[in-house]
Amino acid sequence: MLEYLLLGVVGVLVASSTVFAVVAIRTGWVLPWLRGSMVRPWLWGYGTLLIDAGLFVGFLAIRVLHSPSSGQLMALAAMALFAAGSFLSFLSNRPARVQV
Repeated sequence: MLEYLLLGVVGVLVASSTVFAVVAIRTGWVLPWLRGSMVRPWLWGYGTLLIDAGLFVGFLAIRVLHSPSSGQLMALAAMALFAAGSFLSFLSNRPARVQV
């Protein structure tokens, strides 16, 4: 029972995060507490989409697949998506380089 509740809460959080990421990509609007440090909102949106995809694949690997080889491959793919999304989110907060 608790497992399904956790899965539902994570699903709602990932869905809302995906909506905010698409809004950031399309319009450049980000949440108010991110505006102070955000330099490239579209890059943050793509990074957030990759992180959300990594979370989805990770939960899919844990919950649905019971084969050890498939589960390990999906877990590795989830970690790669999560790492790539984290790197893009990091780059979105760095100051842009000034070209002289």
